[in-house]
Amino acid sequence: MWNYLKQVYNQDNNAKCFQLELAIANYTQGDLSVQDYYSSFLTLWNDYSDLVTTKVSANGLEAIQHVHKTSQKDHF
Repeated sequence: MWNYLKQVYNQDNNAKCFQLELAIANYTQGDLSVQDYYSSFLTLWNDYSDLVTTKVSANGLEAIQHVHKTSQKDHF
């Protein structure tokens, strides 16, 4: 039973990652204030980071977080 539930509910999040990557890449300030723009951008970025780092081992987590921090600055 547990194996079945794991298979059904532990699905890959590739589609969600792609959607968030696209949203980040196409995100513009438009008529938002800088504060609102930055807040919304951080929300997108944090959602993306959470998905990407969920299956990373403890050893690799620090390296990925460093790369993501640099990438976040570049995207902003």
